[in-house]
Amino acid sequence: MSIHAAPWWHVGRLGGRIATIAHVLVSAIAGTAFARAPLESNALGFVVAALIVSPGHFRPAAGCAGRVRQPGLFLARALAGLLLSSSIMWWVTSRLGLPFLQATVVAGASVSVLTLARTTSLTDRNSVSGREYSVDARLIGAATVVASLAYGQLMLNHDSSWYLIATRQWLGGVELYSGIMEINPPLAVFLTVPALWFADALGTTDSIGFALYIVLLCGGVLLVVQHLLRDADALTLRSRRGLLLGAVAALFVVPLDAFGQREHLMVILTLPYLLLVVLSPKGVRATTVGAIALGSAAAIGFALKPHYLTAPALLGLAVAVQQRSARALLTPANVAVVTVGLGYLAIVWFGFPDYFSRIVPLGLLTYGSFGSGFLRSLAQPVLLFAPVATAIVLRGTGNGAERQVAIRFLAIVLGFAVSYMVQAKGWHYQLLPLTAFLVLVLAWDAVSTAAALRKIAIPSAAAALLVVSYSLARGPYGNRNVEAFAPFIADVGAAPSVLVLSSNVSAAFPLVNLTGARWTSRFPAQWLVPGAVRMLARPACQAPADCESHRAVLDAARRMVVEDFLTGRPTIVIVDERPSKPYFDGIPFDYLTWLGEDPAFAAVFGSYAFVGHRRQYSIWRREDP
Repeated sequence: MSIHAAPWWHVGRLGGRIATIAHVLVSAIAGTAFARAPLESNALGFVVAALIVSPGHFRPAAGCAGRVRQPGLFLARALAGLLLSSSIMWWVTSRLGLPFLQATVVAGASVSVLTLARTTSLTDRNSVSGREYSVDARLIGAATVVASLAYGQLMLNHDSSWYLIATRQWLGGVELYSGIMEINPPLAVFLTVPALWFADALGTTDSIGFALYIVLLCGGVLLVVQHLLRDADALTLRSRRGLLLGAVAALFVVPLDAFGQREHLMVILTLPYLLLVVLSPKGVRATTVGAIALGSAAAIGFALKPHYLTAPALLGLAVAVQQRSARALLTPANVAVVTVGLGYLAIVWFGFPDYFSRIVPLGLLTYGSFGSGFLRSLAQPVLLFAPVATAIVLRGTGNGAERQVAIRFLAIVLGFAVSYMVQAKGWHYQLLPLTAFLVLVLAWDAVSTAAALRKIAIPSAAAALLVVSYSLARGPYGNRNVEAFAPFIADVGAAPSVLVLSSNVSAAFPLVNLTGARWTSRFPAQWLVPGAVRMLARPACQAPADCESHRAVLDAARRMVVEDFLTGRPTIVIVDERPSKPYFDGIPFDYLTWLGEDPAFAAVFGSYAFVGHRRQYSIWRREDP
């Protein structure tokens, strides 16, 4: 793995830390002062670090009698460490695109994470010493530092970027579900408020504040998971460490291209509760107050994405079958999930009546057009891992506690897979909960000490690495619209304002956030239009009196867009002119012709000049002052 911080008898932990610091400093100096390439700089730093810790491998220190010199083992580990750190440096600079100095720190911290993961022998003993608990805490801390450095620099996904804009507007007094036409209930907006407070307190951008807020949430949840695992006497040290590493991967690596999506937030908030239920056969317990807190957090998570309630439902079924009693489900955590969930429903019902009276009917009429359909949604490689994981786990025999835990994990995986397929959207980030718990169940099987499950340790570990590698291969979130459209907004000068006419949220966000433009529409995208157009194109809707509700929706959408256009007077208008627009089912549609049916729009849009065409979008600029 890495030679950094290795417990060599000559230099000890202090020498290992000095070697790690030397590696980072020498790499940074070589890359900046001497303009060496990233991989070359990393290699120079690594050689210096290796020289620092090498004496103990060739000459035992005083007081280390009986130690065997291991120069061959040292060289093998040094080569493996060089390969690892070089791979991380290459991936961080080429795939993440971070500047060299930040890449050096991320690479050094990443190596430290992997080194800390092996500083304690992963034996089958159950006791956890203070030092081992400290190692786990440092592992979480190092992972959090790496994640904050990486995600603080990466582009935020379009949905989270929209919620930053919408939440700012809401805090400024704009009403949800009238001035802000958001299809989802208000919880996503509520959970974005702390991110904006955090950004304001740090004096940074909303996007960076949001990324750091999510990173800290992940780190806090990992500390909760560490505490839960520590208190379970039936868990071996190997099981604790394997599950903790799986949780680190599930929260920080798997969501690489969907960091901060509602699915990610759901996994963050529900993970401790689900582990509490899954690992109860191995002695994982919580106090009554703690269980209520974990259940309450999980209720908030599931309220974000109620589609995924299939997972806890199947988990509950598995528990009831294993315990041969439905009364096993009457726990403080489960009661909290139900109570808080119903409480949130009451808040929405009484506090945001427009959501049920306005948004829900509109969504039922039009939102079904979004997505790729059931069959096309199955074309996701990660779905192949679910049956593979099931086959690997079911190879084990016996009815021990490890077996019960594995079955409960599989119930969650199956539930998240069913939820994804029922949505039939085909959006890859909706697979995030499934992918995260695939990593966890495979990690559990890889470190299980049960004789029945030992034979699947290697295939489980290999499958877990494949799932994580797939997430890494996808790379971070990217959006080509930003590069294509940003120059036109920059040309406007100070205080630009933007309107994007498209059915894709990604057409406008994070473009608006990154350019500092003012968004002039109540919609994140034209989500009302495709469904209404598709319904009106049916043969049954050709008569004037037919499908009046869909005509009314299309007219209302035009009226709202025109109102926002006249009020906001955007300096830049970007129009989707793709012949086959997403979610229109191949039906030709022209936004400017549709809006031009309103005389007020036609009169004002006459003052806009065509200034460019990018990625099958036309860009228009207001010419009058």
